[in-house]
Amino acid sequence: MCCAREAGSARPCGVRRAANPWLTSVGMAAMMHGLVQGGPPVGPGGPLSLHDPVDLEKRARNAGFSDVSVEVVDFVRPYESSDKHFDMVTALAPPIAAAMRRATPEQSAAVRQTVADLVSQYRNGDALELPGQALVLVAS
Repeated sequence: MCCAREAGSARPCGVRRAANPWLTSVGMAAMMHGLVQGGPPVGPGGPLSLHDPVDLEKRARNAGFSDVSVEVVDFVRPYESSDKHFDMVTALAPPIAAAMRRATPEQSAAVRQTVADLVSQYRNGDALELPGQALVLVAS
């Protein structure tokens, strides 16, 4: 389903946050347990700030590039366990890492369990295969 229909707006469809559970599941779990606030990292500089291919192409053209192509690339990130996934995402996300350092042992365990629950649908045998999407910009 198109994000414009989901949001009820006329904005063009782009890559949705839901397309990257490998990245968003840990932050969502931390938010669900009150350890972080503010929603997904879509603001300037955030890992999901350039999530709309139309906007990304426009930015490249406004920067002076004339031959611009943006491609949505689907991928899968394999993990041995939800704990390995949690540890990797936490290492990539300083705000989540800081929140987890402040968490009680009970809160930390609850967040880890919530992450495991959120990603359990992506279990394939003994491994996790978490889907993702990236935008690849080529410009000259």
